[in-house]
Amino acid sequence: MPTVVFVGPLGQPQTAQAPEGGALIALCDAADAPVPFHCRRGNCGTCRIAVLEGTDQLLPAQPDECGVLDLLGLSPPSHRLACQARMRAGLEVLRVSPLGKRARLPSALWIPVVVDAVTNQMRACPNDPSAGDIVISGAAELKAGSVVVMTFHSQTASAMDCVVGRVLRVAPPGTDPRRHVVAVELLEPDSTLVALFEPAPAMRAD
Repeated sequence: MPTVVFVGPLGQPQTAQAPEGGALIALCDAADAPVPFHCRRGNCGTCRIAVLEGTDQLLPAQPDECGVLDLLGLSPPSHRLACQARMRAGLEVLRVSPLGKRARLPSALWIPVVVDAVTNQMRACPNDPSAGDIVISGAAELKAGSVVVMTFHSQTASAMDCVVGRVLRVAPPGTDPRRHVVAVELLEPDSTLVALFEPAPAMRAD
């Protein structure tokens, strides 16, 4: 019977059967697969996965999915959004690994942001100067509802880490129009960011 193998963050496999193909998200829900979801509409990128084997077992990505993957620095067919991917009927073996992190309760943080006047690149400004660069990408401008990606060196990994968040509110700029304070809801858990910034109260995107 056709098999889908989910490879977790520690390398442990979880196997599910999908004889009829269809939406990968439905199989993830039925099997309680280790793939995190948030918006479930292909907007946030939380459910991004690496396709380790069987790229041809998935139907081609549509333009909207390709656009979100491009913002995350990923591209099909080796990377997909699990909420958008559809399996071919009678697939053989599909092995995927989630790249996002499962979160039970999202965290919201107040993050000071500075925008470079020349490059227009956005960086977070933590109080701890040893935190290093935290680059914010994925949105042309800071506004409520925008999905952003924060890229940085985590405290526990030597490689760069990426965390997806949604902008909830942008405080009015002060005397410097290039500096903002932004409330960001983390769509994935991350202890490094939580330790660097002040918590924001629960709120909805404007």
